[in-house]
Amino acid sequence: MAEAPAPVAPPAPPLRPPRLRVGWVFLLLALAIGLPALLLVGGPHGVPMHWPGVDEAFTTIQALAPDALVVVDWAYDPATADEINLAMRPVMEHLLQQRVRLAVVSTLPGGPATARRLIAQARSGAARPGALALAAETSWPVTYSYLPGGAAVLALAARDPAAALLEDPARLVEATRHAVARAPSLVVVAAAQAEDAQAWLEQVQPLNRTPVVAVVGAGADPILRPYLDSGQLRGLVSGFDGGYSYQQLLEPFTAHTSPAWLGSQVVLQNWGHLALLAILVLGNLAALLGRGGSE
Repeated sequence: MAEAPAPVAPPAPPLRPPRLRVGWVFLLLALAIGLPALLLVGGPHGVPMHWPGVDEAFTTIQALAPDALVVVDWAYDPATADEINLAMRPVMEHLLQQRVRLAVVSTLPGGPATARRLIAQARSGAARPGALALAAETSWPVTYSYLPGGAAVLALAARDPAAALLEDPARLVEATRHAVARAPSLVVVAAAQAEDAQAWLEQVQPLNRTPVVAVVGAGADPILRPYLDSGQLRGLVSGFDGGYSYQQLLEPFTAHTSPAWLGSQVVLQNWGHLALLAILVLGNLAALLGRGGSE
């Protein structure tokens, strides 16, 4: 009679390298950014990158004459306002201080409301000592218009400015109607996506040949930079770095220092970068130690 085979112990599970849990990653990032904000830590300081295109945008706006018409294609809404506002606010302060006539047009339902909010903040932020700040307080009224239909209706701004840029022409005084109906001196495209700026450059600019300055998110910068190099864009301000650099250029003309939120934003951004570097180092150490134990 054959003997029953002896039971064989199951094989030991293979050793796996320890994993850095996702919860700890979020906790480390929250501590690195939240604690400096709560404790008002003043460092580490860093200088954001001064990208080409910011100086050109500043020079273009600085050369505008008072009462010049500037069309602002507001192609972002509250969903992306936190990033784009960082770049758009100093540009808007500069436009107000130049005492130009602003006509805001947007193909997004929430665009005009977002524009009104930022322009109100820019007016209050520009109310500092200096002749240019006084000009911002007494600047011309701003007109707002919502164009349903997406990018397909942008060409209307070039063919019939009065119809595109005036939401209710009957309610405006005659001087404002004539001022907005004339050819604009500059177009500022404020967009979260590169496609929105490209739509204006490809559909509207060939019709009226108006200079264009783009204020966009950092992710749209690489896509739009060839338009700057070719001369289709007169200036490019992108992301927090672009807004910070533009504010530094604006300081000598406004007789005031940069707002405190700009400096604190740089500090918090640097702490976030340090936290990401720490996560990368810890993750590589965990993988290295786990691999060494399994050999």
